[in-house]
Amino acid sequence: MASYIANKRKFVPTWVAVLLIGLSETLVSCYTLILVTKPSEFFNVVTTVAIPMIVFNVIGMAIFAMVVNNILDEKNIQRKIQLLEVEVESKRNLSAIINTISHPVYVLDRDQRFVLVNDSFCRFIGRLREDILKKTPRDFFPEGDLLFYQDMTDEDIQNQTSREREVTITIPDGQKCTIISTSTVFTDAPCPGFVVGVIQDITERKRIEMALRETNENLKEENAQRLEAEGKLQKSYDEKVILLQEVHHRVKNNLQIIISLLNLQSRYIKDEPTLAAIKDSQNRVRAMALVHEKLYRSEDISFISLEDYVKFLGTGLFQTYDARSRGILFTMEIHNVDVDIDVAIPLGLLINELIANSLKYAFPDDRKGEIFVGVKKEGNTLTILFRDTGIGIPADLDWRNVPSLGLRLVTTLVDQMDGTVELDRSAGTSFTIVVKERK
Repeated sequence: MASYIANKRKFVPTWVAVLLIGLSETLVSCYTLILVTKPSEFFNVVTTVAIPMIVFNVIGMAIFAMVVNNILDEKNIQRKIQLLEVEVESKRNLSAIINTISHPVYVLDRDQRFVLVNDSFCRFIGRLREDILKKTPRDFFPEGDLLFYQDMTDEDIQNQTSREREVTITIPDGQKCTIISTSTVFTDAPCPGFVVGVIQDITERKRIEMALRETNENLKEENAQRLEAEGKLQKSYDEKVILLQEVHHRVKNNLQIIISLLNLQSRYIKDEPTLAAIKDSQNRVRAMALVHEKLYRSEDISFISLEDYVKFLGTGLFQTYDARSRGILFTMEIHNVDVDIDVAIPLGLLINELIANSLKYAFPDDRKGEIFVGVKKEGNTLTILFRDTGIGIPADLDWRNVPSLGLRLVTTLVDQMDGTVELDRSAGTSFTIVVKERK
C-alpha cells in the first residue's frame, strides 16, 4: 500500500514489490531475533527459522504479485478490447452516415493517409475503396496539397477551423475538375490530428457560368449590331416619312391648283348645269386633297382618322351649299376608326357624293332637316350608314341607273371596293354600305 501511494496511486512492477517485501521481512526478522534470541542460539535460529520464513514470504509475495498483475493485465486487455469494439462500431456507423452524403467525403489520419471514404469519393476519383485506403492524396492528385490544410495556420488547427477553397485539380483519369474543398483538422480525442474533408464538384456549374458569360458577351455584341441596324433603319424610315409627307403635300398642292383652275374656268361659264358640274368636280377634288392634307399633317402617314376626315369633309360641303343657314344639321357617329389611303380616298368620294346629293335635292323649298353619317369597324369590315330626313328618292326611280354622275359614282366606288349598298326609302333616304379593307 505504501508503494502504491508513493508511486502516485499506481501499481509498481512485480520485481519491485518482491524486493520491497524481502527487505521488510529481513529487517523485521532481524529486529525480532535480536530482541528475543539468546546470543548462543542466534545463528541456529537464523538458519533454521528466519531464513526459511523470509524465503517463503518472498515466494508467496511474488506469487501474489504475479496473480494481481495478471488480473490487472487481463482487465487492461478487456478495456482495450472494449475501446476497440467501440472504435470499430463508431467507424462502422460513421461509414454508414457519410455514405448517405452525395458529395465526396474523406477522413485522413495524422500521416495524411485515407482511413475512411464514402462511395461518392470512390466514384469521384474512379477507384475502389480498398485501392484508396492507406494511401495519401498525392497518390491520386498532383495537386493533393491544395485539397487539404497545407495553408492552415496553427491557430486554425488549434481552433478546429474549417477551411474552404476553390481549386482546379486533375483527377486520376486526366480530366480537369473545379471543386470547392472544405476540410477540418480535429484536435480532440479519439482522433487528434485527423482531417475530415468534403469535396463539391462545381465543374458543370463553372462551365455553365462561362457559357453564360460568353452568351452575355455575344448578346452585348449582337445588341450593339442590332442597335446600329435599328439606328440605320430608323434613319431610313424617318427619311422615307419625310419624303412621303412631302409627296402628300405636293399632291395636295397640285389638287388645290386644279380646284383653283376649275374655279377660274367657272367664271367664264354662264350655263347653270355646267357650273353645277364644275362645282361638283371641285368638291370631289377637294375630297381627295383633304386625304393628302391629313396624311401630310399626321404623325402616322399610314392611316388617317376617319372621324376627322368626314368631319372636315362634311363641314366644307355645308359651307359650299350654305346648308346651315337653310336649317340643315350635320351629325355623325364615328369612333376610333382609322383607315389607310387606299380606303380613305374612295370612301371620302363616296360620302362626298351622298352629302352633296342630299344638299342639292333632299331639301327643296327651304325645307329643314338633318344629314347623318355613321361608320363602324369590325375586323377589316366597314359599315357606313348614311341618312337624311329630306323628301327621299322617288319610289319609281331606278337609283342605280340614274343619268346623273353622283349616284352612279357611289355604286361604282362600292363595286371597286367589293362592297354592297342597300337603299331604304321608308323615312327620307337611308343608305347602308358595307365594304372590306384589303389586307
